[in-house]
Amino acid sequence: MLETLAFLAMLYKALQPIEKSLKSKIKELKSKTDPSIAEKLNIESITQLKDLLNQIQYIPDLFDRVQTPEELLESKKGDCEDFTVLTYSILKYLGYNPGIAIAFNYDDPEAHAFTYFYCPNCNEYYIFSNKDIFTAKSVEEAANILGYSNVIYEKVHNSKLELNKEVI
Repeated sequence: MLETLAFLAMLYKALQPIEKSLKSKIKELKSKTDPSIAEKLNIESITQLKDLLNQIQYIPDLFDRVQTPEELLESKKGDCEDFTVLTYSILKYLGYNPGIAIAFNYDDPEAHAFTYFYCPNCNEYYIFSNKDIFTAKSVEEAANILGYSNVIYEKVHNSKLELNKEVI
């Protein structure tokens, strides 16, 4: 038993840099957001956001550079981090209180960023993963749906109650 606890403590300590770097990545993504992009584009609903996301091609990033919303809209190509920055920006403008999450597996170097917000009258989280929008009971459940067993995310809740479930 003592050996198991020692091993778990060692494993936890070894994995700390991963979690710390992902928290730092969330801060970087938030620094690239620009809610005014929604006003410039005249986005007034989640349906319009969904239509906009469908115009952008998903392309994995070779150099791990996060684009601003303007750069993504100009290039029409981006990875999960770029989609997350744009989606977060527009949801913030629309009055939601979005959060950013990064899902990962300890045995896989690839992680996945996504945006979410909590809908209290639905008792669900709305998840925006690249072009996909779906609901989940928790951010952890969303990460599992996306194929990841771990997630680092901001603990945010939404105060906007009116939401039309038809958008998904």
